[in-house]
Amino acid sequence: MPDPHITFYPIAALEEIATVFLSKFNTSVTPLPIEIDLISEKSLGINIIDFSMLKEKYGLEGFLALGKKTIYIDGYLMDNDNFYNRYRFTVAEEVAHSILHGNLFKNIKDIEEYFDAFDKLKHFQVARMDQDAKYLASAILMPTEPFTELATEYIAELDGEGKVLRYGAVEKLSKKFEVSFETASIRFEQLKLDRLIA
Repeated sequence: MPDPHITFYPIAALEEIATVFLSKFNTSVTPLPIEIDLISEKSLGINIIDFSMLKEKYGLEGFLALGKKTIYIDGYLMDNDNFYNRYRFTVAEEVAHSILHGNLFKNIKDIEEYFDAFDKLKHFQVARMDQDAKYLASAILMPTEPFTELATEYIAELDGEGKVLRYGAVEKLSKKFEVSFETASIRFEQLKLDRLIA
């Protein structure tokens, strides 16, 4: 059986996909933070359902089963406020997979079918799919324009220089966009915002 066709996306294309996606679906009165779970369920019709012990049993925090129009998320992410930011990113990543790789997931209904689909892929394909989905998830949760504008604003407000300024700005950005510090820091690098720090 031939390998499933997996499209790889350049960064510019992922940024454009995020922009189009948000212009269509981010219709909230308060546009930040991006309400990705609401967009998933209300706009995309993809339900988010607790899957007890998903990580413990299968090593996954979430998986996409488009055959059931469902994103399954490990219960500890859904039920623990300490993991709220991680939950949001996991949902965003699965939404990103539905956008970029929906064809692969369209008939998947359960965890066994999910693993069967991935068994047909080469390691480099899986790695690139995850890389592209993570990038798109970041671009959706932290859109370029408001992220850059707020980074500029926060840097101007903060005291210090270099790493101190960067740390303070990233910390504020992570709170504003409801993502982890690490996720906000990666987005800061993706957008080359160190140029804002004199």
